[in-house]
Amino acid sequence: MSRPGVTMPQVDTMPPLEIRQPDFQKKKIEKIETPLDHRGLVDVPRLIEMVKATVDPSYDWSGPSNTHHFYWPESKYTNTKVPNVDTTYARFRDLPVHKGWMPVVFHNWLQHVTLPSPVPKPEAIAYRTESWRVAEQLFKRAQTQGFRYERKLAQQRRELLKENPELKREAAGQSKIAQAVMYGTLEQFFLDLDEPAVSQVRGLLSEVCAVEHIYDAKELAKGLGSVITGRSIELVPAVIEPIVA
Repeated sequence: MSRPGVTMPQVDTMPPLEIRQPDFQKKKIEKIETPLDHRGLVDVPRLIEMVKATVDPSYDWSGPSNTHHFYWPESKYTNTKVPNVDTTYARFRDLPVHKGWMPVVFHNWLQHVTLPSPVPKPEAIAYRTESWRVAEQLFKRAQTQGFRYERKLAQQRRELLKENPELKREAAGQSKIAQAVMYGTLEQFFLDLDEPAVSQVRGLLSEVCAVEHIYDAKELAKGLGSVITGRSIELVPAVIEPIVA
């Protein structure tokens, strides 16, 4: 029996019966509890691996993709303000790091074989919200520096071309330089941060990038850029191919 507020997916958009592991070929299955970390937040890498383990490893999940909210169903995350936290349950649910872009079949199967996670405690929501705020502000500051440098470089190039019309307009390297400046600025921000703030961002990236450890400042900068600029976590490769810890 499905839980109230949980819409069961269409059977024809799920893995074929013969591909499923024996315990999941039954009409009534024992659903998997969504794995959580020590704060009560969804452990995304473990969740992906647990769901993949319910079918034959040879199964090809490739196909159309869509977005899965890791905190579901929507009815549990209303616009009600979280106690003592400057956010609502709905905004918490809709953070890009709480959504995964994955194959539709995997999305449907995930919701079929797992139980929704309990709504996190206000303390956990506060921690995640603050981690996201820190990461977003860092990225925006560095991005601004990168854009400023790009504009300055563009102006210099225009003046150079005006004085030397025989030069070719090679603009391809311009954005790369600005991007390098952005990452360099981010790296410096990470080096200047106190350890609690670095730990918050490092933890956020470790959870959403399906990796165990990211310590290098340059890697933190690149990872932060990919997370902040996305609408959701890109999980298609992690679903189709094994996650390397």
